[in-house]
Amino acid sequence: MRLAQVEQFQVPAKIVRQTEETLRAAGAKGCEAFVLWSGRQNGPLFNILTVHVPKQNAYCLSSGLCVRVDGDELHRLNVWLYEADEILAIQIHAHPDGISFRNRRHVSHRSDAGWPFNRRSGVLPRSSLHIFNRRIPSPGRWLDQAASRSRSGDLMALAEYYERAALAASQIIAGFAPDLFRRTLEQANVGLTIDKEAATSDEGKALADLAVRLLARLYPCLDLRAELSSEGEHLENLARMINPHIEFKLGASIGIGIGCRAPGFETTYFAGSDGWDALLSVSGPVPTGSSPNLLGAGAAACLAVGSIFKHLLLPASERSPISDVCLSTFLCEKGETPNIVPNDNWRLTGDAVLVGAGAVGNETEMG
Repeated sequence: MRLAQVEQFQVPAKIVRQTEETLRAAGAKGCEAFVLWSGRQNGPLFNILTVHVPKQNAYCLSSGLCVRVDGDELHRLNVWLYEADEILAIQIHAHPDGISFRNRRHVSHRSDAGWPFNRRSGVLPRSSLHIFNRRIPSPGRWLDQAASRSRSGDLMALAEYYERAALAASQIIAGFAPDLFRRTLEQANVGLTIDKEAATSDEGKALADLAVRLLARLYPCLDLRAELSSEGEHLENLARMINPHIEFKLGASIGIGIGCRAPGFETTYFAGSDGWDALLSVSGPVPTGSSPNLLGAGAAACLAVGSIFKHLLLPASERSPISDVCLSTFLCEKGETPNIVPNDNWRLTGDAVLVGAGAVGNETEMG
């Protein structure tokens, strides 16, 4: 069952009182507060069982109000939800006197004006806090509206996978603003370049394959450049399979470079691999190996795509400095894998169960 299938939410009066008390207490100090509701789903009915007030820091800035929930607290909450067998369904935050952090370009650990919940995933909007058991529009209506909005003007159509990405982001970003998140993705043009040598190696092809799979799930416009025309056609066809409405346009200012001779962008994350090891650099190209071990290549694609995501959503003042990275997928830590660890004959010979075979799992399966 998915939250998008929920038609009714049942909210106990006790939880409403606890929520209002928390918000009013923060508002009396001129601050913003962040509250979460979790519970269990039974078909189209979702029963709210628990109210959460995570440990948070509220800020009163000249540009408005914001609240921050750190990663350790989010992890603690996720562990609790797992052990209690509950689903995080609703996020609530308040703006005292209508003040909010409106003039920002990012969504990391911030609260924002407008809808704090992902409406198209079936989560209650803020205005229904006092209206219980209210029927909400079917997910199809929200999806139709989203599709028509994304095709208007100069904006491209996001992939169907956007809904999953937005729902995941809404559960880890305090005060998640769907409209701002959507606009950031729609306005981005992300590039990927791959040279001939990388395009003819197993590791290089796997790296580019997974990178495009991840990028096409988020961004409606890509700038793909391949020295080998057959590889370029393969990557474009792959992106279209994920998002039939995706557009290809030159001029990306940020992207991924694969191969020692791959041209860069204004901001380039150079990705490569060496068997078990994933390589990432912002200072210059890194090599791609020729081994049959694709795990390092898969990890490098994830690191590069994740770095681009953070670059686009965070202002320069909040981006952590990036140094060259070598990550051993064998040791699961930074550093090189010892030479005595072979890159061949590592495939499983017997039956195995792969759990969660999404984009990363599929790449592992390909190896």
